[in-house]
Amino acid sequence: VGFLEKEDLSQRMKKLFAQVDDLKGEINQAVNDRYVHFKPSLDTMGELKGRVTGIERDVSELKKTLKLETKVKLRDLTEVKDMMDEVCATIVILQLLNQIHNDFGRFKDHLLNKEYVESAAILSNVTNNYQKLSNSPFSEHQIVVALHMETISLKTRLCDCLDQMWYNCIVFHKTEPAATLTIVKDPQLLNMLEAMQVMDVLGWRLKSFAKLFKETLIDAIILDPSSDVTVSQAKQEVSLRVTSTDSKNLVKPPQEMFAQLQKALECIQKLFSRCRFDEDGESQSLMKMLGNLLWGELSKSLINHCLMPSIPTLAADLEDYKTTISATQQFEESLRKLDFIGHEKPLLEYAENVNIHFATKKCQEILVMARDLMKQDLYTSVEVGKKKTEKKKISEFFPACKISKSTQDLLELAEETLRQASSKGAAPLFCTVRNLFGMYVDIVPTYHKETLRDLPQVTALFHNNCMYLAHHLKTLGHRCRHTLPTPFRDSIITFVDLVPTFTRMAADVFLSQMRNQRDQLKESLAMARGFQDVSSDDVYPDAEKSVKQVLHQLNLLHTVWSDVLPSSTFIKAMATLIGAVLQDVIEKVASLEDISADDARQLHDLLSKVKDKVPNLLKPKHTQDSVVTAVHIKEWTRFEELLFILEASMKDIVERWADGKGPLADVFEPLQVKGYDQGPVPKHREESRCTQPYTYNIKQHKATQNGERRTDVLRL
Repeated sequence: VGFLEKEDLSQRMKKLFAQVDDLKGEINQAVNDRYVHFKPSLDTMGELKGRVTGIERDVSELKKTLKLETKVKLRDLTEVKDMMDEVCATIVILQLLNQIHNDFGRFKDHLLNKEYVESAAILSNVTNNYQKLSNSPFSEHQIVVALHMETISLKTRLCDCLDQMWYNCIVFHKTEPAATLTIVKDPQLLNMLEAMQVMDVLGWRLKSFAKLFKETLIDAIILDPSSDVTVSQAKQEVSLRVTSTDSKNLVKPPQEMFAQLQKALECIQKLFSRCRFDEDGESQSLMKMLGNLLWGELSKSLINHCLMPSIPTLAADLEDYKTTISATQQFEESLRKLDFIGHEKPLLEYAENVNIHFATKKCQEILVMARDLMKQDLYTSVEVGKKKTEKKKISEFFPACKISKSTQDLLELAEETLRQASSKGAAPLFCTVRNLFGMYVDIVPTYHKETLRDLPQVTALFHNNCMYLAHHLKTLGHRCRHTLPTPFRDSIITFVDLVPTFTRMAADVFLSQMRNQRDQLKESLAMARGFQDVSSDDVYPDAEKSVKQVLHQLNLLHTVWSDVLPSSTFIKAMATLIGAVLQDVIEKVASLEDISADDARQLHDLLSKVKDKVPNLLKPKHTQDSVVTAVHIKEWTRFEELLFILEASMKDIVERWADGKGPLADVFEPLQVKGYDQGPVPKHREESRCTQPYTYNIKQHKATQNGERRTDVLRL
């Protein structure tokens, strides 16, 4: 039926084509008759129009018939095509399965014959075929899963064989004092490496080899100054051996280290010179691949442990460093010939910047030396300064005293650093000297905190240290300017801004010690119970012990400070502490409501001991200059008047008062003196008759006073 329908459609099409051709000729003739020959043809054109309309109707019907028939035929053809595609896909899968099965057999044969490259290539092909299977509708089929497991098993077998051969051919052995790399000359060595590249495990294996090579041999060459490299060749193997010779060399010269490294790398290059592999789309030698893994860390290690220690510490040795620069250049060129590195030059660039590294190294060494000096004990001292009798300018004068030896060494280190500043290292060295003094401010008070708190002598030395450094900082830049290069010589180089920091630190630490000593003295005086009933057997021993303890402490301070502090500073410090003691004694005695004759006598005896000792406590050792006690201790006159009151009669007191104009009135208030009129019992009646005028005069003098009298004692 389909054939007949197709034939009917064909006949209809032929008839339409014939009708169209006939109509096309008649229309052409009609158009020529009318528009060319101008013949009347109205009836003819009307007939043609009717025929055209009929043909159009036939064509339209034929189109509908063709469209319907085409849809039916296309659906049938699509089903056939799908069936054909499925058959073709099944055939491809069967071919892949057959190919994998055959590859398995071929793999086993090649592996048995130790043809590792061919075995690796077969597995690579199997892997590609399996990827095609995994992307097909049969990826979950049992046979596909089984083939995948077999592929993994075969890969494991090949990798095990390659690993075993690797470990047999390349052996690291380390026993003190030597480390050895032994490489066996196996004909299959190149075959093994190519198979590893095909299996994509060569990169991982080379990383492992590079790590062991560096840790076992390279580090021994670089880090051990006494190491030596030897290469021994036998018929079947080559051994690279690094041995420690127990030499006493502390640093290995760069030329020697470069020669040993070059010897070790040349040994590796000779064995693997024919090995080239595709890496990242380009052909690379095994040495190049090894260099990519090693050179980064190796170059840093060489800089840190070879080139950096060889940087001179003296400017005079910089000229001799040119030999090291030349050796560095030759070493990098030899590595390029071995195809170990590319065009990078990290070692040469570092060596050529020797001036910068010299300054940096010098700065680091200076700061380390300075830190060690700052951590030394402060009590190791030396004498410095000039006597006042020597003719010196005020700006140059520093009083004779003692400072810590470490501080003197620190200042000499700073001056020597400025003298060694070269044209290219002046800036960092100048900044290092400033940092040196900044470190002193940060480190010394903290590191020696306990000794500065507990030992007055160390406190005095630290005070002198700070003042000594402050004194020299005023002129340090000016004194060393002539040794600096022109840019610094023509500019203002100064350390004056650091002076207030050191003077303030000296004052803070020493005043803290003064407050501590003052509190201890007052604590000792508190044992006297305010000198109340001092004549009693219970109180007098404590009062006497208190006074002796105070004098003992002052005597110790005199001993440890007299040789250390400048004379003027020593006198001021001792005068301040003694003044604080005297003020406390006077206030305690003056606060007593009444003093008996026995109490007055005992108080006078105790305080007389203080009076006798004070002048010697105030006088520095090794000086013949006299020290006027009353000038330096503002409470001294008042203390003497107190002693006078304690032993004087009432008549003597009245006379010394002198109607508020005597010396007694200059240091005591009227009410304070009046408190003593009930104290010692008058020895004579004449003294008793003096009491009334004395009381009157006191009251009269009281009206003339302008408030409380200022104690005028230097407060801490």
